[in-house]
Amino acid sequence: MTQTTMPTVAPRTVWRVTVGFTYLREACRKTGIDPNAVVVEQIQPRHKADAAEAYLEFPTYFCDTRHKFVLLLAQLVRRNLPLEVSLRQIAPKTEELISFARIYPRMDDEIRRLLMQIDPQMAHTMADLNARIETVFERLRRKLAGGV
Repeated sequence: MTQTTMPTVAPRTVWRVTVGFTYLREACRKTGIDPNAVVVEQIQPRHKADAAEAYLEFPTYFCDTRHKFVLLLAQLVRRNLPLEVSLRQIAPKTEELISFARIYPRMDDEIRRLLMQIDPQMAHTMADLNARIETVFERLRRKLAGGV
């Protein structure tokens, strides 16, 4: 009797950008992303909703193309907004969060030293991701400002 093994399904990677609701809504409008992609972090009274933090994840039903997500990031970076970019690993069957890593802004030195003590390989990976996204953001800023 032969045994069949089920193929292993890898966790799915989800990018998340977090910034003020008003800025994210405007960036969605400018890039053609469905405004339903925006999730408000915390329910706010109507008169305070514009000040709330919100996030958008990619890929999702409402934001399913890499091109639009990068355009959204470019809109936010161009305005030099205080945004956060993170990566999340989601379990394939349960949809549970497996891991979370904030890749922008850069970890402060104290957190980086602590991570080095706990998991040096992860600390190096995070530093590499920080450097990569900062490089991309700097290129976007130059390109959008008309530079090379």
